[in-house]
Amino acid sequence: MTEQLEQVDYRKYSPIILSIVFSAFMVNLDTYIVNVSLPTISRYFDITMSNVSLVVISYLLALTSTTLIFGKMVDTFGVKNMFVAGYLVFSAGSLLCGISWTIWILVLSRFLQGIGGAMIVISGYTSITKHLPADRRGWAFGCVSSAAAVGIAVGTPLGGIITGYLSWHWIFLLNVPVGIIASILCVRTLPASDRSTESGRHFDFKGAALSFFGILSLVYALNFGKECGWTSVPIVTAFLLAFAITVLFIVQEKRSANPLLNLGIFKNTSFLFAIVGTMAALIIMAGNNFMLPFYLEMSRGLKPQQAGLVLMIYSIVYMIAGPRAGRASDRIRPSLLCAAAMLSASCACLSFVFTLSVQSLYPVIVFLFWYAISNSLFMPSNNNLVMSMAEENHQGEASGVFNVFSKLALVLGVCLFEALFSEMIPRHSGDLADAGIPAGLLNHGFQAVYLCAAAICLLGLIFTILTAREKGLSAAGEVGRP
Repeated sequence: MTEQLEQVDYRKYSPIILSIVFSAFMVNLDTYIVNVSLPTISRYFDITMSNVSLVVISYLLALTSTTLIFGKMVDTFGVKNMFVAGYLVFSAGSLLCGISWTIWILVLSRFLQGIGGAMIVISGYTSITKHLPADRRGWAFGCVSSAAAVGIAVGTPLGGIITGYLSWHWIFLLNVPVGIIASILCVRTLPASDRSTESGRHFDFKGAALSFFGILSLVYALNFGKECGWTSVPIVTAFLLAFAITVLFIVQEKRSANPLLNLGIFKNTSFLFAIVGTMAALIIMAGNNFMLPFYLEMSRGLKPQQAGLVLMIYSIVYMIAGPRAGRASDRIRPSLLCAAAMLSASCACLSFVFTLSVQSLYPVIVFLFWYAISNSLFMPSNNNLVMSMAEENHQGEASGVFNVFSKLALVLGVCLFEALFSEMIPRHSGDLADAGIPAGLLNHGFQAVYLCAAAICLLGLIFTILTAREKGLSAAGEVGRP
């Protein structure tokens, strides 16, 4: 009887979860679906790969640099309104991408699409904490994490199929009817959410501008640091500019009557420790996603399509385990699950280090399965943990901060692992695959990378434990409010 009631309870929230899950799938799908089409787009516009990379970078810049702004606006104007507006902006950006007649129109359209994506992501995370009870949030975050994994898994192959059988334009044009249908679904399924009591005050436009340009400068420096040189004038200038704007942003927020970001949120040390733990996990995830294809193709001699099939093991396992792990975080203390997941991920990385030179794919398969289980246990539990710390009328701000640091961690992961690998192998010019580097030296570089990953996992474990010690956390994810 209890199981039947529980099943009915889950079905009660299914329409809301469907809207949120679809948003996570769509945003992550469009992050990866374009990658395989870049050579085709490059030939279409007759441009270099350096220029065509802006199609990806502009989307990432928009997602990251507008997150804090929409984190505040979702509290001010309501989750449902922001969700619907986000889908419409995303659809408009997709339409402009599909009909772009120059590369620069395409880059600007991708930026607009990224703005819509940021609105959708923020609304999704905030919807869970506003519309679901505490003992169902872990399940919801598990579903969202699994949907994101599916989007990542099918993005690249789906992009190749659409580009091969239709054209690269349809990668974006297909989003238009899907986005419109999703916005209608949100209107019909999402309950009307109360606006913040601060909605009548003036919006912090100065803080919004400083936030936008500060994050924009930082993400630019992290993305182009390797290409331009970390000590080059543009990169050093971008880092200094990001630091100076951050200082001005803090000053502005302290003075503002209705700040874009309530700096008091950082007085909650549990929230800060949880954010650091999240960044540790995401740095490893991004670095692994970047490095493992190189290992499979260069050290194991797989073709790109074969490597893609092997890498899908992670997403499939994550997709299956994510919702179950999310439900577990509704019954077990999320901090305990996060700590166990970080310890497990560290052991998985260490195990991989000692099996890198084995002439078989079995160690890779074991690592992907083990790491996917670890991440599926950590991500929903951690999202539940972090978002449940937000005050009632500041959940959007907490979601904004969480997503900004999360996306910065993804950029840092790629930069850190790539730089470490490059330092461990001989200097070369041109394509790494054609550099003629012996397999033993390549494996030495990969070993250094995954030893670093194991150490970062342990760092995440430490901060997860500190999070639990700072605040008493219950099995239902109830935590002390900041």
